[in-house]
Amino acid sequence: TITKKLAYLRARQAMLAYATFQAQGYPIGSGSVESANKLVVQSRMKGAGMRWEPAHVNAILALRNLACNDRWDQGWQAIRKQWQHEAQVQRTQRAARSSLQSAGEPSSPAVPPIQTQASDQPEMPPVNMVPATQQTPPVVEGTGGSQPTRPATTHPWRRPFLRQRVAS
Repeated sequence: TITKKLAYLRARQAMLAYATFQAQGYPIGSGSVESANKLVVQSRMKGAGMRWEPAHVNAILALRNLACNDRWDQGWQAIRKQWQHEAQVQRTQRAARSSLQSAGEPSSPAVPPIQTQASDQPEMPPVNMVPATQQTPPVVEGTGGSQPTRPATTHPWRRPFLRQRVAS
């Protein structure tokens, strides 16, 4: 919204004093920043067919800056440490949730299981709840059973692509 944009500019008003910076000798619009933006950001973000989720742009640009500034080894070590730390935190949280869930469950069930006596009668097989009409798929006529179908001898695939000429 417009109020957010105005608040953003007001918070950075001191950074927008280009006349002061130019008087102090800072390069304004010198091309180095614009060139870096063109080489690092635009070449990656604005390629043909590229679409970026706004939440992922900063991560991609951070990796791109590491590569362009020859700081990949240092940056990658920091990234790996961060990943390992996040994985450790997730493991700790998962273990804490698991222990809370197991602590909330009673050690013995509230209702004891029903014990059945062994009898002389044989066990009944499990009952299939699917109706008999749905158990077997309908047979389509002319499929030839389980054998794979092959093209007929007169099928175009069986004919040679180029006709052979008779020698004259």
